[in-house]
Parts: sequence; C-alpha cells; structure tokens
Amino acid sequence: MSFEWISMISASWVSAIGTLLAVIVALFVTFRDKRLSRAKLSLSVHNTPPDWCHVLRKFSADHEVWVFVPRFRVANAGPAAAKSVEAVLHNLEKRNENEWELQQNFLGGKLPWTDEGERRLPLLIPGIAKLVDLGEIKLQESLDNDYTIMKFSLPSDTDTSVDENLLMSGDKSGPFQYRFQITIAAENARPVSYTLKLKITGEWRGPGESKAMAKDGVALQMC
Repeated sequence: MSFEWISMISASWVSAIGTLLAVIVALFVTFRDKRLSRAKLSLSVHNTPPDWCHVLRKFSADHEVWVFVPRFRVANAGPAAAKSVEAVLHNLEKRNENEWELQQNFLGGKLPWTDEGERRLPLLIPGIAKLVDLGEIKLQESLDNDYTIMKFSLPSDTDTSVDENLLMSGDKSGPFQYRFQITIAAENARPVSYTLKLKITGEWRGPGESKAMAKDGVALQMC
C-alpha cells in the first residue's frame, strides 16, 4: 500500500473520530444543560405552628368565624427554579371500619399557596419551601354535641357535592379518617405524588391554642 493511500485512510479516520467526538460533546452539553434546568420538588408535613394556625375569616361586616388551617410544605431541591408549580388533591378515600372506600363523587382539584392565594406558583427557587393550604376546620355547634367540620381549599367549581367535600368529624360516630393523594408538578420538574392520611377528632381549640389544636383536633401524616 502506497504512502498516499495510508495518508488518505488515516485522514478519514481522524475526520470520523473528530466528528464522533463533536457529537458526543454536543450530546453531553445538551444533557448537562437540561439537567441543570430541572427542578426537584418534594412535600413535607409539619403539624405545628406556624405552619398550622387559626385564621379569622370575614364573610360579611357582622359575620366573622375563626377557622384552623392545616398546611403542608413544598420545597425545591433541584439546581433550577421550579416554574408554574401546582399542588393537586385527588383520590380521596374514607375509612369505614377496616376498609378504605374511594369517594367516587369527589372531584379533587388544585390547592392554593398560602402566601399568594393563587393555585399556581410562578416560581419556586432552590432551597426554598412554600406553604399550601389543605383546608379549613371550624367548630360546628349543635344542641346535642359540638363537633368540627373540615372543608378542603378547593376551587368553587369543584364543589359539586357537599357530602364529598365537607369532611365530618367528632360526632357520635367519630373520629373520622381520610386518605388522599397530593401530586406536585411544575413545567420543568417531574410530577411526584404523595399519599397522606388525615384524622379529624372533633376536638376544638380556639384562637391562641393553635399548638393544642394541632395536637388534639387533627392529625396529618405521610404514608
């Protein structure tokens, strides 16, 4: 084989290897950039004030009601800020004797962010956690026996069934236990789902006793 042929073959191999390396580098850069642009969402529960607290709701000029608001935290542990973050409640089950029964009429929906009041958070930067309102518990006065009721903080257009959206508790057949899923997602994060268990005892502690209410009136835990 002549020297010219050897040179041509060598040049072809060098060119092919160079092209292959360029493709590998481009793929690596794309993968790196995509990874660095991803957020990583997580959920946690802290059953104590200030996460859980009493709030005075004003329905009219002469109608104010104290409610107790249980919440959960959503955090971002990824390298990038999470965009358009949402927390969706779904798959509600109620404990009846020894079985969990899916509440077929419960539609579920998006929950509001505590500080913003909106159901979509524009930005959640890395290392920061934000609170989400799960619902509101209030005292229901009765001639026979006072008890508490809880209503999920769902949009009004999902309130199609009072029986399914109002969680009763603490009457003669209470306390009641519920189980449901929370899915958190963002434009640049994988959706993650968590199963939570809720128990409403019916006990009520008024304003100034948020810590006692969080201990005696309601319990929320991750399964």
